[in-house]
Amino acid sequence: MNGYCIEENLTHMSSDMTEDRGAFKYELDPSGRQIEKLLTEAYSKEKVIDRVEFNLNKMKGPNGFIINKTKNMVILRVYSHNFDPSRGGILYFDTLQNALGNVRKEYEFEIQMRQVESQFKPVVVYQNQVIDEMRFIAKKHKTYGVVGIDRIIFIPKK
Repeated sequence: MNGYCIEENLTHMSSDMTEDRGAFKYELDPSGRQIEKLLTEAYSKEKVIDRVEFNLNKMKGPNGFIINKTKNMVILRVYSHNFDPSRGGILYFDTLQNALGNVRKEYEFEIQMRQVESQFKPVVVYQNQVIDEMRFIAKKHKTYGVVGIDRIIFIPKK
């Protein structure tokens, strides 16, 4: 390894509500053997408009780490019971599916360390497939507009 850290994409992120895109990213430690950082970035016209770095210690346990919230509601949080920076682990996205009834929905996926070319790198795996993109689909109400995240579509690598 070269001794310096570079952020790389785990997956792309998108939504049916906007043209803006995003990325779920990671950074390895200088040895290249463990994840030092997980983060999300949102882009508008190729410029970073939002960046959220996960506190890996807060991610463990049922409370997890909040990625997105309004004044009084958590829209998206991530948590894990077994995440290890050198091996990965199972992660959960806890989403607000419908704010009108405070309905939540969970998505389970995994970060695995895999050999990619000549190096070990983390990848996102959902239902035994390496994922290229997570597409967030909005839950819409006729009167109130967007009330939550209806579902996340995990799009595999080709």
